[in-house]
Amino acid sequence: MKPAHLLGVGLLMLITFNSHAQTQLAVGTVAIYSDGDIEKLIAYDNDHPVWEDTRKRRYTLADSPLIPRLEYRNLLKPDSDYQVRVTSGNPRDLAIAPVGQKAHFQLRRQYRDGTSRMRDWTCEVLSPSQTRLEGTTHPVNRYKCQRFTPHKKLLYPVLRETRLISYSPELGLTLQLERETRSGTRMRKLKYLLAPAEASAKKIARAHRRVIERNN
Repeated sequence: MKPAHLLGVGLLMLITFNSHAQTQLAVGTVAIYSDGDIEKLIAYDNDHPVWEDTRKRRYTLADSPLIPRLEYRNLLKPDSDYQVRVTSGNPRDLAIAPVGQKAHFQLRRQYRDGTSRMRDWTCEVLSPSQTRLEGTTHPVNRYKCQRFTPHKKLLYPVLRETRLISYSPELGLTLQLERETRSGTRMRKLKYLLAPAEASAKKIARAHRRVIERNN
């Protein structure tokens, strides 16, 4: 019999390298996060999940957790809408890369008014781990990503943001995100994931209340 920790590592590698292991969440699934955000899976766009929060903001997620968002739409403030595309590099390469492997890629954020911004990212594969969600342990792939912009005068790269990502290939969701910028550090964890049949207004309110109470 194999030791339990080796079985865990084997399962983690299987999920990491086998893209078919991912479960496609049902439309209507509700996610509740540690910061109080409530998001609902409202559709799939070419297999990319589209989530909407209570402030009518819609996020289309990429098939790589290293791309923060593929598309952002704010139904109340449409001028802030944007789309993202990869202009160089391939963040998806790190999905099957060994620990310590790094990749550089560039994203273009295109706004509705025609303006755009380039974002340079460098990401590194960290040691895999496990995260518990509602009593269930999920293997997670971990990454460290840093965003740089060129100095306006001297043109050397300036670090703007660091992200520590714990991503579940099984669920296709980031279960924990630690984001550090010049204004401070924020941690965001997925606390509840309610299937459509469980996502009644009463159950959502109860779960949300528990999250808020734990934060106080």
